[in-house]
Amino acid sequence: MPDAYDTAAFDSEWRDLFLAGDPYLSPHLARHQDDFAPDSEPNRVLVTGGPALNRDDIRKVLVVKLDHIGDCLIAFPAVRRLQRHFPKARITVLTSRASKSVWAMEPNVAETIEFDFFHARSALGEIELSAQDWATLRERRVPERFDLAIDLRKHPETRDVLRHSGARYLAGFDHRNLFAWLDVALDWGGDQAYARKRQHTADDLINLVDAVAAACEDDRLVIAAPPSILPVQVEQLVKRAAGGPLICVHPAAGNAMKQWPADYFALVVDRLIATHGARIALIGAPGEEPIANELLARLRRPEAVTSLIGALPLADLPALLARASLFLGNDSGPKHIAAGLGVPTVGVHSGTVDVREWGPIGVNAVAVAREMVCSPCYLTNPQDCRRGLACLRELSPETVYQACERLLLLSMPAAAAPKAARRELARPARRAGRAARQSAAGLAAAGPR
Repeated sequence: MPDAYDTAAFDSEWRDLFLAGDPYLSPHLARHQDDFAPDSEPNRVLVTGGPALNRDDIRKVLVVKLDHIGDCLIAFPAVRRLQRHFPKARITVLTSRASKSVWAMEPNVAETIEFDFFHARSALGEIELSAQDWATLRERRVPERFDLAIDLRKHPETRDVLRHSGARYLAGFDHRNLFAWLDVALDWGGDQAYARKRQHTADDLINLVDAVAAACEDDRLVIAAPPSILPVQVEQLVKRAAGGPLICVHPAAGNAMKQWPADYFALVVDRLIATHGARIALIGAPGEEPIANELLARLRRPEAVTSLIGALPLADLPALLARASLFLGNDSGPKHIAAGLGVPTVGVHSGTVDVREWGPIGVNAVAVAREMVCSPCYLTNPQDCRRGLACLRELSPETVYQACERLLLLSMPAAAAPKAARRELARPARRAGRAARQSAAGLAAAGPR
């Protein structure tokens, strides 16, 4: 006799528990396989727009420049720029024996260290280094405790030298995501035959140094202009939400490839209402009403939700978002507005583009995405996806809800937050952002440093 499943009864009894996180299933296990296997495409919460480095931590810098004489000379402007960005830093250069004397002409270099990586004659290429050569380099560099190591070579041969430097932060040029472990990187497009370059290599090196400096900037306030005054009817909605947090939800997207399922949004919204007493404002453009109707039809507590989709002009949206305790939505325009205003923002991202490129920028913004082996695919039609939009269908509501719950703490008075939550808030924001960025590099081969 076939098994009978009462899906409605099961959902009624266990939905909220599973949404909060199954206490008997490790989050590192695959949810969409029958066996207990590690999830090869885990859900991630990423800080995509925050600073990667702490400027005050940069006191000892190792410049890796293992090239020949001319290559070293054209790196001088970049070294001077590096010193200007980090005036309290002491710069050491790792260079070849043949080029060591060249660096005596640059006053910003405090010390040079010899390490031969290439033959003195450039036509002979790289030297075949032994495991002992690398071990010797590590033994000499680790006691130095460099804060930053930066490779001023565009070609990729010397990039792995950074991983033997013992430095806290690593910077250099990347090529086809070969060096995802770099803390700061600029893309190098490679040397294509018959394709002319746009600028001098010296300028490219300066741009890399400037990127390192920019990664230290902690000002991520994108929108500085004060929001306009709210229309009367929207102001009344804000007042009605005075008893609990006002959460703006954008359940639609301009592209079906970015559309997280409406029933997933309903699960998260119901949980936010039940747990936090939230009042929900659905926002969106004209034409997105069908998605709002689908979401409302699946809610257990629709009375706590007001739909402003198609009724709130874009010019008035920033004023509403600025009064919200949290924004939740797809990778679309309202997400960027909320993050830019500094509103605690949770953006739900598909795999059609790289979340690290298009995640929200803001002091209180995170992106939730699934680390797909097939991302970024840049598909524009869902029918072309051979995996049925697994990047969205398998992006679990519990991961999104947990991100929302954490971000809600940012708008909650400290005295009202649970004790454990207050401890979480007490952690330095920079350290938390660093951990999130390391999580974002989960697919990278983060080898020993």
